[in-house]
Amino acid sequence: MNIPMTRTARTAILDGRAPSPFYLPLNVAFYAFLTSNAVAAAYAPIQDCDEIFNYWEPAHYLEHGYGLQTWEYSPEYSIRSWLYVGLHAAVGIITRIWSSNKKTQFYVIRAVLAFVCAACETRLYSAISRTLRLTAFLDRRGRNKIAEGIMWFGTGAIIGWPFSGALILPLLAEEVLTSIFSGHWGNTLGQVVNGGMRCIVIL
Repeated sequence: MNIPMTRTARTAILDGRAPSPFYLPLNVAFYAFLTSNAVAAAYAPIQDCDEIFNYWEPAHYLEHGYGLQTWEYSPEYSIRSWLYVGLHAAVGIITRIWSSNKKTQFYVIRAVLAFVCAACETRLYSAISRTLRLTAFLDRRGRNKIAEGIMWFGTGAIIGWPFSGALILPLLAEEVLTSIFSGHWGNTLGQVVNGGMRCIVIL
């Protein structure tokens, strides 16, 4: 069976070099993502009221000293962290150095989000390209990254939205089932404890 191969990969093999794992160069992928995100930052409307009252209003409060408050940020419940909103507000405060216009601050924050999002998407594209190019049908090197995965899920729940921590449950279920059939309980338990300790350190 002939496996399709790009011209770049064929040339690299003929020249004795290892082919690049990336179908598109990372810089090209980054500029493609950045263009898409920049257009969205400039023209996309706010789609959800939660974005206004759980993010823009608290950020406005940190920037200008007043804003509407939801119960999730009230001292009585305090289920949301101010850190994530504070990062956005910091961008707005820096923007005030050269512009006091709130509309300008709004779009600068959106532009920074577009840049950060493009960088993260490029990183994801890089990770997927390097993973899916593996020749093995089943690669278990990811088992050693369970603790890291738990840490990042925990970071998202602590800094961002607390209920996002529930997204770790499918990963943990998969690891438990794998351990049952493989009998490698010790390694799995160690990885889970390791990831939990990292979350506690971040907290």
